[in-house]
Amino acid sequence: MKLLLPILLSAITLHGNELMNYQRVKNQPAKNLIQDAGFEEKSSCWKNLNAGGWKIVSGAGRNGSSGLVNTRKNPNDYVLLTQQFDLKPDTAYVFGGWIRTENLSGRGASLCIEWSNARTGKWLGGSYLGDVSGTSDWQEIKGKFVTKNYPDPVKCHISFYVRKGSRGYAAFDDVYIRPDAAEWSAAILHPIQETLSTKDHSLELASFISGEFRYKKTEKPRYLCKVEISDGEKTLLNRNYPVEKNRIIVNFKPMSAGEKQMKLTLLDEANRMLLAEKELTFRVVPESELMKQTVRIDRHGRTLVDGKPFLPVGIYMSGLTKAQIDTVAEAGFNTVLPYQSPNLGFNGRKGPAAIREVLDYCHAKKIKVIFSIKDAMPKGATNMPLETWNGITGDVAISNAIVETFKDHPALLAWYVCDEIQPTYIEPLTALRRRINRMDPNHPTFAVYYQFNSYERYLGGQDIFGIDPYPVATAETRDQQAVMNQLLGALKVQRLASGGGIACWAAPQYMNWGVWQPDGKQDPAVYYRKYRFPTQGELYAMIAMEMIHGIRGFVGYSYSSLFYGPDKQQFAKTWPLIKQAVAFQHLMAPFLLSTEKAPDFRLKVTKGKVYAQSYRTADGRTALLVSCVGPGESEAEISFEEKAPDFTAHHGSFRKNGANTWLFRGRDICSGMLYSKKSGQLQ
Repeated sequence: MKLLLPILLSAITLHGNELMNYQRVKNQPAKNLIQDAGFEEKSSCWKNLNAGGWKIVSGAGRNGSSGLVNTRKNPNDYVLLTQQFDLKPDTAYVFGGWIRTENLSGRGASLCIEWSNARTGKWLGGSYLGDVSGTSDWQEIKGKFVTKNYPDPVKCHISFYVRKGSRGYAAFDDVYIRPDAAEWSAAILHPIQETLSTKDHSLELASFISGEFRYKKTEKPRYLCKVEISDGEKTLLNRNYPVEKNRIIVNFKPMSAGEKQMKLTLLDEANRMLLAEKELTFRVVPESELMKQTVRIDRHGRTLVDGKPFLPVGIYMSGLTKAQIDTVAEAGFNTVLPYQSPNLGFNGRKGPAAIREVLDYCHAKKIKVIFSIKDAMPKGATNMPLETWNGITGDVAISNAIVETFKDHPALLAWYVCDEIQPTYIEPLTALRRRINRMDPNHPTFAVYYQFNSYERYLGGQDIFGIDPYPVATAETRDQQAVMNQLLGALKVQRLASGGGIACWAAPQYMNWGVWQPDGKQDPAVYYRKYRFPTQGELYAMIAMEMIHGIRGFVGYSYSSLFYGPDKQQFAKTWPLIKQAVAFQHLMAPFLLSTEKAPDFRLKVTKGKVYAQSYRTADGRTALLVSCVGPGESEAEISFEEKAPDFTAHHGSFRKNGANTWLFRGRDICSGMLYSKKSGQLQ
C-alpha cells in the first residue's frame, strides 16, 4: 500500500552567478546555559558538591585552572553532581565538556543531559555521552539533542557521574550547553545505498533544519535547494528544486555508469539568503547489476534476498555457540545479530577462519547474520572500541578488512554499523556506511537509534533505519507510548514523498528492564517488585503497532539478557512467550511483504488510542491488525467497504457486528489480528 500520494515538483534553473545575489548567513554560537561552567566560583548552583567524592579543586582543571574532581575509592558509591536549567521546546542543543582520568577502572565516568515532567517528575528523555575510563589526558566529549514541545512544564539538568563499580580519578572542566547553531541535514533517501541505475531519472533527498538560522526575515522563508551533479569532469545537472515537506525530488536524464559528486546548497529565496552547503556522492550502475545484488531493499522498504521478499525475524546475541544457534533456529528465528561478530569462534577459537566456521554453521541452519562492526569506530562513538583485529589496527583499516573478508559469505544479511551513538559522530558513521556500500554493494548497512527527537540527523549513516523502543519499563507500565514516540519519529524520515518508504526495522522488547537497572541488579526484592518481562499480549501489541506503522524487519533485544539478573528461571519462563511472538511475525510475513492494494476500511475509535491496518496477499488472503497505546480501556469499530471473508482471530477480543464490521475491545497495551486462511471476497 502506498504511504503517500506522489508529489510532482518542478525544477527551476538557477545559474551559478545568481548566487552572488544571495547573502551567506552567519551562524554565531549562542550563550552557554551552564552557570560556573569552568568551576571557578565553587557556586551553590551545583547540587551534591562536596558529597559522594565531588570537589572543586584549584589547579585540577585545564591549563591549571580549577576543575571538578571525583576520586572514587568505594566502587559502590554513586552520587550525581547536577545543575538544573531551562530549555526551550522544539530546539536543537549541543552540550559537552572536557574530561581527564587516571587509573579509572570499570566503565568509567561521563556526563549527560536529562529532562522530566516538572509536575510529576516523570522521566521524559535524555542524551548520554560515551564513558571514559583508564588513564587519559584531557579530551572533549560532546553530543547533540532536540527538545520536544511537551504539554506540561519540563525541568532539565546536567549530571556528572562515575559509574558504579568504578574506582579511580576523574576530572571535568569547561562544560557547556547552548542552543545549537542551525544545522542542515540532507541525505539521499532513495534509491537505497546511494546507488542509482542507468535507467533511473530521479532521486529523493531528505532535508531537515535543526535549530534556527538567525538572520533578519522580512518575508516567510521559502526554501530552495540548488543541486549540482558532476562526474568529476563535466557538470551533468545544475538546477534549483523546491523543498516540500522536508523532501527534495531531483529529476534528471538517465546518467551513464560511474561515481558522481553532488553539491547541495540550501537557499531562502524569499529573503535571498544562502543558508548551508553539503556535498554527497552516489554511484550509477547498470540496471542488470542492481538486479543481481544478493540483498537489496526496494522502495516499499522490503528486504529482497536473491530477489525474493524476506522478513527478518531476528534477535540480538552476544556471541554464538552451536547450542545457541540451534536454540534460536528451533524457535523460528531466521536472523541473528551477534554483538561480538569480530570475535566469533566455537570453543574459544579466534580469527577469520573461526568466524567463517560460525557463519557456515548459521548458513547450514538457514540463519542469516547481521554482522556487527559497530565497534570499528573512533573512541567515543562506541563504549568498546575495536582497537585491533587479526593484527590490523585503526578503525578504518579494521572495518575495511572485516568487510573484504566476509562480504561473500552466503549467511551474511547486512552490516550493523551503529548502536545508539550520539549525532556528534555522524561524520565517521556516514563515512563507514559509504565505504561499505562501495566495497560490498550486495549487503546493506543497518543502525539502531532511540533518539526519536533527532532521527533526521542520522539519515546518512545507514541504508536500513532501526528503532528500539522498550515500553515495559516497570511492573506498573500500562502503555506503549515509548513505541509510538519512536515510530512517529521514524515516519518523519521513513516515508517517501514519491510513494513507498525506506527500510525501517525495529527491536521488540525481549527483556526485563530490571536486569539493566542498578537497583534491580543489586536487590532481588526490588527486581521482583519493581520490574517485569512483557506479557504475551504486550509482545503481540508492540510488534503489531510496529507492523501497522511500516516496520518490515524485527531484531528483538536480547537473547543474552534472558540469563541476567536474579531470576535463574527467566529463560525457561520467557522463551515460550518469545517463540509465540516469532510465530506471529511469520504468520504476518506474507501480508507485510505483499505490495497488493490493501482492503479499504473505516476505523471509528470510541475509547483510547487505537491504530489499525489491513493487508492483502497476491493470492487474495486478507488480514487486519489492531493495536492500542493504552493505558485504560480501548474500543474501536472496523468497517470494511466491501463484503469481507471469513476471518479467523489469531488473538484479541473481536466481535462481529454485521456482514462487514467488527468491534474490538482491549485494555492497556493490547492488540488483535484477524486473517483469512484462504482467498476471500474482498476485491
